[in-house]
Amino acid sequence: MSKKSKIWLIAAVLFMLVGVIIFTGVMSMLKWDFKALNTTKCENNTYTISEQFKNISINTLTADVLFIKSDDDTCKVECVERPKEKHTVKVKDQTLNINVEDSRKWYDHITFLGFAEPQIKVYLPQEQYGSLVININTGDIEIPKEFTFDGIDIKGTTGDANCKASVINDLKIELTTGKTQLENITARNIELKASTGDTYLTNVNCDSLSSRAVTGHIKLKNVDAGKKLSIKRSIGDVKFQECDADEIFVNTNTGNVEGSLCTSKIFVCKTNTGKMSVPPTTEGGKCEIITNTGDITISVKKNMTSGYCIR
Repeated sequence: MSKKSKIWLIAAVLFMLVGVIIFTGVMSMLKWDFKALNTTKCENNTYTISEQFKNISINTLTADVLFIKSDDDTCKVECVERPKEKHTVKVKDQTLNINVEDSRKWYDHITFLGFAEPQIKVYLPQEQYGSLVININTGDIEIPKEFTFDGIDIKGTTGDANCKASVINDLKIELTTGKTQLENITARNIELKASTGDTYLTNVNCDSLSSRAVTGHIKLKNVDAGKKLSIKRSIGDVKFQECDADEIFVNTNTGNVEGSLCTSKIFVCKTNTGKMSVPPTTEGGKCEIITNTGDITISVKKNMTSGYCIR
């Protein structure tokens, strides 16, 4: 290495050390609160709704969406939003519409750090509503147990969906990347799709259940899918705990399938690389489990007294 190259290398190291020292000093003054460096500020806006509505439609870019039972019998929408990503909140044709209006220019997308946390809180006075439709780019969705909807249809790019509200008809959740969680709910048909993300179902009762994902584990506890339960994964484990349906179909490329069912089944199982252990029962509905790489371990526990799975 030449003398000139050594000088440049030493200078670069010194500059880097100075930068680390300055950064450490600044963050120490800010008590290591990275959000204090944020250059994207948010503002709080509250919209009070006086009109009656049955359905709810939400279209937003980046915001967590939370539903809360109102404690004063009034409906309001609280938005923590960026100045150029504000939402309009209007009632039209018996539908509460919450829509984002993005007026940003290309240079508005350039920020030093993006720790701003947009959020939409929907306070609802009633317990039952019609359809709930949510289209979201980035953000988590929380729907608590206090509500019941005729139908729910959620589409998201990046973010988790946690639903504890029951649905009279169909529940559909489609995520590109994110965790899906259903707990203590009833529905007619449930359809879950994801490219990447785990799925957790606890105490779920429905007529049919379909879950599709490219990558992600799925865990089902006390799930009774009535007529049909269908699960498909490219990569991911499938775990049952006291679950059942008249017919069960599981197809994975790479992943183990294990757990317990409530009633006897006629098992049709295949694994190319893995061990297999299923009961030698000859009665009940069809249970087809196919995996390319993974073990299959299923047991049947009859006459259980806990959970939804009592047949």
